Amino acid sequence: MYVSYPGPNQRVCNFDGCDGTALPETQECLEHANETSFDEFIDSIRPGDSIAFRGTQIHADRFHRILSALRDERGEIKLGDASFQKSVFLGHISFDTASIQGNCTFSGVTFTKTASFSRIHFSERAIFLGTEFNAPAKFAKITFDKIAFFRGAVFHDAVIFTEIDMQEGVKFAGARFVKTARFTEATFQGRASFKQCQFENATFESCRFKSGLSFSESETTGSFKISAAYVTGSLNASQAKFRADCQFGPVLSTHEINATDSLWEGRTTLSIAAPRMDLSWSRFNDSLRVNARHATLTCEGTRFDTSSILAGAFELRFSNSTGSGVLDEQQIPEGSIRDLPSISTFRGADLSNLTLVDIDLSKCYFIESHNLDKVIMDGDVRFASTPPKRITWKNPIQSRFWTTRKVVVEEQHWRANTDESRDWPMPRRSPSARKPMTAESVANVYRSLRRSQEESKNQPGAADFYYGEMEMRRHAKNLPVSERLIISLYWAISGYGLRASRSILSLVLLTFTTSWLAYSFGFSKNSPTYLQTTVHYLENLVSLRSATLQGVQVNTFGASLNIFLKVVGPVFLGLSVLAVRNRVRR
Repeated sequence: MYVSYPGPNQRVCNFDGCDGTALPETQECLEHANETSFDEFIDSIRPGDSIAFRGTQIHADRFHRILSALRDERGEIKLGDASFQKSVFLGHISFDTASIQGNCTFSGVTFTKTASFSRIHFSERAIFLGTEFNAPAKFAKITFDKIAFFRGAVFHDAVIFTEIDMQEGVKFAGARFVKTARFTEATFQGRASFKQCQFENATFESCRFKSGLSFSESETTGSFKISAAYVTGSLNASQAKFRADCQFGPVLSTHEINATDSLWEGRTTLSIAAPRMDLSWSRFNDSLRVNARHATLTCEGTRFDTSSILAGAFELRFSNSTGSGVLDEQQIPEGSIRDLPSISTFRGADLSNLTLVDIDLSKCYFIESHNLDKVIMDGDVRFASTPPKRITWKNPIQSRFWTTRKVVVEEQHWRANTDESRDWPMPRRSPSARKPMTAESVANVYRSLRRSQEESKNQPGAADFYYGEMEMRRHAKNLPVSERLIISLYWAISGYGLRASRSILSLVLLTFTTSWLAYSFGFSKNSPTYLQTTVHYLENLVSLRSATLQGVQVNTFGASLNIFLKVVGPVFLGLSVLAVRNRVRR
């Protein structure tokens, strides 16, 4: 027998005020049919038949008698299409072991007591639009061959989804989980959407999402935990709000984790393995720790209101109700595997409470960030380096010898746009800064990084940033020519007090040049040899009293050279000592 879906021509119950679908061969719905009519209906249905009860109250005892009548010889419940639109289930309802071959509709249904859906097979669409569960609900070991809709559903009590297999995805958009929602060992072959959902407490353990996962615009007022989750595609948590403590991970995404413009009010741990993670314009009100593997993090406009740590992780371990272990990273694309996670930008971010540990900053834009001087760096924090030496034998003037040091990507960007610096690579990603990249702005970045290292008592680590700051000041257009000239001399003579070899070489050249000038023009008669002159001036350089050469008369020019060397020479020696101290001091 086939019972059709209720439609505009479908017979309805003749009971006053009742719009429920009438049973076949009667004028009453399931609620108002007498026992004789109901028994006749039970005798008329066979396994595999379709049923339709719309707009009526369904008592548990009668409903279970219907399911018993639909059992085949193997004890399995077989249904065709099933429609329960706008009906109310009274009592404890169990759909366990049912196999529904057609479309199944629970739109607008209310379950007053517990509802159990265990070991069910939905061959076609399962529709729970606006369904209300007023008592605990359980969905266990279910297979959905087609897409399932839970849009607008309301779970007033705890709900469990365990070991479910959804072949074409699920849409929970706009659903409300008033108490605990738990998803355990679920597999979503299609895209899983929890967009605009409201959770009290939510847990996702050992779930697999084969076509992406979305928590966009969702809100969780209690704890949120997702552990040992594998997402093929993107995980979208943009504009989501997490009002309490959150354990987000370990989670693996093969494409991207998007958490832009999200709000995290409780203590938060993000343990992720993905090619990219975007935290732009997100806000973390309480402590944050990010344990990242391989990912490039984007932190444009991110706010870290309390102590926060962005760290690279050696491995991501998990422990939950399904077991414990290490997150399997074989699904990460080969081209995205890196030994350290990286950061692409901090533009507009407040870094006053941030600590960076074991992370790659070689492609990170710091320009227009706030409180960069307060950031703490620990462990293996990497920056870009200057280009390698380039020697042109045919035209030695075109050779380039760049001092090996740490550089920020802003300097790379600035130098790549100048005519003099063809050796500097143009960064792949241009900054979205509102102001043009200038030497002055890059100098401010270096100054903040230097202060950050000095506050951490890492003087050798601050040296390279000081060198970069002075380099940018040397090229700054807003400084007077005289000041730029002094800085240029400071650079040429001693590498800003950081290159001992340059200071020593400058002292040697000064000594030999002064000796040659004295040998050529500094004696009135009986000029000594050049070697004697050099030794004489070296003695005067290292001694407090001026030495004299017997039988030699020094003219005014020679005496002036001697005074000049005694004044300038110790300065060069001091710069050499300063350079060594800056490299070895603690």
